[in-house]
Amino acid sequence: MNFAIIYTIIILLLTIPFFIANFARIIPIGVRIFPFVAAISLLWLYTIFFRLKGRTGV
Repeated sequence: MNFAIIYTIIILLLTIPFFIANFARIIPIGVRIFPFVAAISLLWLYTIFFRLKGRTGV
């Protein structure tokens, strides 16, 4: 539960550049994509290090 709250806050913070980029076209496309890539990466890291570790006992 704590992770879900922290993860939501991280996603919200990472999407700030995306909303800024919508209004400022001079910002590179990488800045617009970064929040989504970072959020997906965090989700996979959480899945690998916490979920799979708990299930497999590694």
